[in-house]
Amino acid sequence: ELAARQGDPEALYHLGQLFDQGREGHCDRQRAEEMFRWAAEQGDSRAQLRLADLLNKAGRRLEATEWYLKAAEAGESKAHFEIGLQYWQGNTESVSDIPRAFEHMLAAARGGYARAHLFIAKAIQEHGDRLASAWLMQAAEGGEPEAQFALSRTLERGAQSDDQQKRAA
Repeated sequence: ELAARQGDPEALYHLGQLFDQGREGHCDRQRAEEMFRWAAEQGDSRAQLRLADLLNKAGRRLEATEWYLKAAEAGESKAHFEIGLQYWQGNTESVSDIPRAFEHMLAAARGGYARAHLFIAKAIQEHGDRLASAWLMQAAEGGEPEAQFALSRTLERGAQSDDQQKRAA
């Protein structure tokens, strides 16, 4: 505790864990948040991640996202995963941003975070066409001619399908 009082980020992180997990069955989330925040502000990426988790659980998503971003910048794979979820669900700017979600999911997967692998696999299984269109749109907006052509073909097929469905009805 002396090292924590002196501001040592490692000691603050561990003290935050003790408060979060509880001593003798009693946890103190407020003190845990204080310790994690103090260490996080000094650049401890593990504390940034734990602080973001606490804030997220408390429903303080915007503040949590800020800390997840800092932890992700420091290389925390779980932080990339959490940011990816935020973008996927539209919790960052009130609309989902699939390409940004996947950028973070891929970073989490490259970092070995198994839940990211699972998320990517399920998303591709469930939303393959939607995901492909989102990535094509990104490439087309970036000026990639092949993506622009592929996107126009995809949109044509979608319009034809809609027209065929209307005729059948």
